Amino acid sequence: MRKLILVSIGFLVLIACRKHEDITYVPGEIKTTINYKGNSISIKDSNLKAFKSKNLYTGFGDYIMSITPSKVTAKFYCIRYVQDLGGHNTIELINNNLPPYDSLRYADFTNNSSISMKPSLYGDLRGATFANSVTFNYLTFEIGNIYHEIQLPPEYIGIDMLNQFYFNDNNNSNDEMQLYSTLTNNILNARYRSFLNPIYENNPQIIPTAIVFGGTDTSYVLNLATDFHDFPYNTPHHGNYIIRSKNFNPITYVPSESSIKTTLINATLSFNYNNLIQIYAGIDNIPFTKDDIFLYEPDFFDRFSVNVTIE
Repeated sequence: MRKLILVSIGFLVLIACRKHEDITYVPGEIKTTINYKGNSISIKDSNLKAFKSKNLYTGFGDYIMSITPSKVTAKFYCIRYVQDLGGHNTIELINNNLPPYDSLRYADFTNNSSISMKPSLYGDLRGATFANSVTFNYLTFEIGNIYHEIQLPPEYIGIDMLNQFYFNDNNNSNDEMQLYSTLTNNILNARYRSFLNPIYENNPQIIPTAIVFGGTDTSYVLNLATDFHDFPYNTPHHGNYIIRSKNFNPITYVPSESSIKTTLINATLSFNYNNLIQIYAGIDNIPFTKDDIFLYEPDFFDRFSVNVTIE
């Protein structure tokens, strides 16, 4: 009898192990959500002058202060979970097959927006989803742009020109590579590349727009011209640099035994934009003049983090 029980158990285990090898097996669907969370403080003139960063650039004149945007929104070209450096198994949330101005591409960090979608699946597919457990060690996204609305300190009232920015009434232009900005009533509207352009040789084409989360204990900028490694090969990127971030823990997808169950992969992408923008005195080294330089703080990319749950 004991022998019969062991044989029966072994048979059941064998069936269970082989079940997912059946190419007709469909273990339910995957749906995904992305919650965009912004962290900031209310902006008051009193605390604008109080904050002094200890992490600074050199070569742009004296550091004056750091300020917090009053509004931060973004557009993404793609967002995807990737299993390994080979990029074989992938869950793609936002992809280039979407229309260029599809609402799914846009994020509002100020108002904590969220989106939901049925993702595109690549790799070892079985019907509607992966048939085997897969650990995704990376999450990657490519920034189309990040848009900022910034209430400038009162010292800039009366200054209608800042040399760093290309002011144009067409700030909402859909040309993502342009650096259109506006300055109205002491409120600066400007894009992601504008705050990195002085650091990257005034060449917006080489500014990093791809961020790869996971697979590293530190966050850093990777120069692909000298060190082409350490990121999934299917990561979209432009120019010479990408950003590597430590702020992600691997997630494991386990296929459901039920073909009618929907697995929800829920990601929260957080961006802490408190005192994000640093102001420097520029070539004349006189504060609050038109040649002042506005930059993201060094290591700004560490302000992004991703937390994922699977239900």
